[in-house]
Amino acid sequence: MSDLISRQALLDKFEPWLKVKDYNDGELNMLKAVLYEIRFMPPAQPEIIRCKDCKNWDTTWTNDFSPNYHYCPMVDGVRKEDWFCADAERRTE
Repeated sequence: MSDLISRQALLDKFEPWLKVKDYNDGELNMLKAVLYEIRFMPPAQPEIIRCKDCKNWDTTWTNDFSPNYHYCPMVDGVRKEDWFCADAERRTE
């Protein structure tokens, strides 16, 4: 299991170092660059898009026995609305 830490916790830990007066210009610029990179790094854990929010979610397919299940062409089968997969793309409605 990987160790995930909060981006904000990391910034809170190192931003006070900007106030230290003993840096030369190169060191200060390097610290600012590192903090900038931390601030704008992509998230370590990707966003999970549930089937009900996916553009492939087919709401026209109905099943009287399982009303929360719908057809998904990505898996060529039925899935529950709170399921998710690696191929999901958020619906833009």
